[in-house]
This record gives sequence, C-alpha cells and structure tokens, in this order.
Amino acid sequence: MIELSEILLFGKQLGLALAGAASLWGLVFTIKCRHENQEQKCVIFEWISVRLLVLFLIGVIIAAVSWLLLATALLAHEGITIIPTSLEVSGAFDVTSSVFLVWFIVLVAGIVFKIASPRNFHRLLGFFYALQFMFVLFLISVPAWTGAFSGEQFFFIGHAAHSIFTLGTVLVLDFLFLISRHSAILRQHNFPFFPTISKVIWIGLGIDFLSVALVFPEALSLTPKFFFMQTVIGLIIINGVLLSGPIIRKILRSIESGGEALT
Repeated sequence: MIELSEILLFGKQLGLALAGAASLWGLVFTIKCRHENQEQKCVIFEWISVRLLVLFLIGVIIAAVSWLLLATALLAHEGITIIPTSLEVSGAFDVTSSVFLVWFIVLVAGIVFKIASPRNFHRLLGFFYALQFMFVLFLISVPAWTGAFSGEQFFFIGHAAHSIFTLGTVLVLDFLFLISRHSAILRQHNFPFFPTISKVIWIGLGIDFLSVALVFPEALSLTPKFFFMQTVIGLIIINGVLLSGPIIRKILRSIESGGEALT
C-alpha cells in the first residue's frame, strides 16, 4: 500500500520539480527574448516567460503545502531508493528549513514588487527566475543529508534533482503545447524549440539512470512505490518522444507548407 505520507512526499517533489522547471524555462525564454533581433519573436518569448509564472506559482503552492504537512519527513522519493535514516532526515531538515523560509520571503517580496511595479518587475524577470531556480534546485537536491558528499549523498542529489529536468520539464512542455496549439503565430515560433526542450528531458533521465547505476544493492526495492515511479518515468519517456518526434515533425511540416495541423 502507498500511504498518505508517501503521496504527500511525491507532492512535494512534484511541486518543487514544477517550480524549478518553470523558473528554468522562464529564464531561457527571457534570455531568448533579449538576444532576439526580431521584435515579434521577442514579444512572443517575453509573453511565454510571463505565462510561465502561473505554472511556477502552482508548483510553489503544491510544494509549500506538502512541505508544511511533512516538515519532519523529508525522504527521497522512492522507486529505486535508499531510505535515509532519521538522523539524515533530521539533518536535511536542519539544512533546508532556513533556506525554505528565505525562499518564501524572497518569493513574497517578488510578488509584492510585481504588483507594485509590474513594468520594473518584467525588466528583472530573468533575474527573478534565476534566483528562484537556484533556491528550488538546492531544496529539491537535499531530501536527506548524510553529513558528507559521499556516494550515498550523491545518490540522493541525483535521484531528486533530475525531477526538474524530467517530470517538471515535461509538464512545462505540455503547458507550452496547450497554450500554443490554437495560435498559428505561437506554433510557428514555439514548436521549433520543442526538440531542444525534449533533449533536456533525456539529459535529466540520464542523470537519474547514472545515479541509479552508482548506488548500492540495497537501493533496489520492488515495492508498489517502485512500480509507481517506474510507470511515471515510462510515461515521461513516451510523452517526450511523441512531442519531440512524430507530432512536432508533422506540425512543423504543416507550418512550413502554410497548413493548419491543429484545430
């Protein structure tokens, strides 16, 4: 049986992964706007970066609620996993709780700044995303703390941080697909970038597989959680392959020929 606490732990991981991926790709689109010579493309990339704030805040809410409910149970998500000891969990909480509080304060300050001065906030949107990504990357990378950067600690880091580049990025990819599918101009400028996003998903899966390859025999546990997480990973691979492969190629061919692939 998968217990409620384990579902909430997955919720924390999901929220941080979504917030991290939204801030990462929000930063990327902000940079693309600043380095784009065509005004139309810049406006589109900036529009996307602003829309990703919604996805970012959804991730923050999910992570914050799960964090508050499981403040003393910061375990690595389980599938292929090594269960941290209570001392390691306590150590991780000591390391991350103050950072989480600072992150929350910075985030609230950013939201207040956006409300008070939206124009200046948009000018600093890239900096905001970069700062948020660093906070989230740290928080998601320390589900347990062994006290040293040992092989076990690197397992925890790799097996948690990859979620930003896999699960979170898949959700961003789906979000971009949904907001672009009914707009010809968005499809024209966004869809050619999808294969690049999908490559990051594969890199994230590589990080996950590498962390698994370097762990210990006791890391493999054939529990319901194992099969659940492997199912999630399988869906991520299928999703990424479809969006970066046949679906996008068909849509791009239609765009180039002046047709409408989506309705």
